[in-house]
Amino acid sequence: MEKDKDILKQVGRDTGMRVPDGYFEGFTSRMVSQLDNFEVVELEKPTVWQRVRPWLYMAAMFAGIALMVRLFVPEKDSSSVVAETEVSITNENVDDYLFYSNVDEYSVYEYLALGE
Repeated sequence: MEKDKDILKQVGRDTGMRVPDGYFEGFTSRMVSQLDNFEVVELEKPTVWQRVRPWLYMAAMFAGIALMVRLFVPEKDSSSVVAETEVSITNENVDDYLFYSNVDEYSVYEYLALGE
């Protein structure tokens, strides 16, 4: 038994949806009569506060975000960082740096001679 592969032949093309008889003949007159019943309402002009309010709220939001960032992300004091690095440099640190960086004495003397 072989089945028919075209489903439209099995079901048919009739959808069951029909427009009532004479529906489009009086459509324009019915539409105009329904539109005449509506009142035209003029919109009120917005006040200055109503126009400025969204911009003011947005500015307040950004100001709040900026304050929260300053509160939760503290700034480092740059003068304390410089002071800490100046204090931590000693002769021992310089000797260790020279020893581990493979800088010979000739390079140091040459640097000092050219620097002055």
